[in-house]
Amino acid sequence: RLAHCIIAELFMFELESVPRKENGRYSCTSYILCYHRAGTPAFEGLLGRLTKSSAKFLLRGRTFPGSVQDRSSLVRDGNFRKRVCFNVGSKQDFVSLHLREGALESYNISGSPFSVNWLIEAQGLGRPFSRADHVKRKRKDHDEGFPKKY
Repeated sequence: RLAHCIIAELFMFELESVPRKENGRYSCTSYILCYHRAGTPAFEGLLGRLTKSSAKFLLRGRTFPGSVQDRSSLVRDGNFRKRVCFNVGSKQDFVSLHLREGALESYNISGSPFSVNWLIEAQGLGRPFSRADHVKRKRKDHDEGFPKKY
């Protein structure tokens, strides 16, 4: 069981950008990525194992189509990057993401389950980029002797 948990934790989940609200729901585009890089023995061994066991990813208990090694899972450089699109009614809604090998129990990926808000915060999405710490500056009434613009 521990080995399966460790394998599931070799994958991470990240949002592409802050979700947009469309028709009363938030539309999310995200990716499942692998910590191992293409061309390494660890990556090849991992994909070989997952292909042999007919591993599947599950979002909210629903299986994704295809295999871990099909074209929808690999980018041009050969690295693992599976696109995931889903909708939530609120950014506080929880999303679960699992990896299941064969008919075995499924295991959480990337700290799943998590809320969309948690992902946004964890990734630092939506933060201002005017400062290294991404915190907005607070303006004084007078900056360098010049009056504040209105």
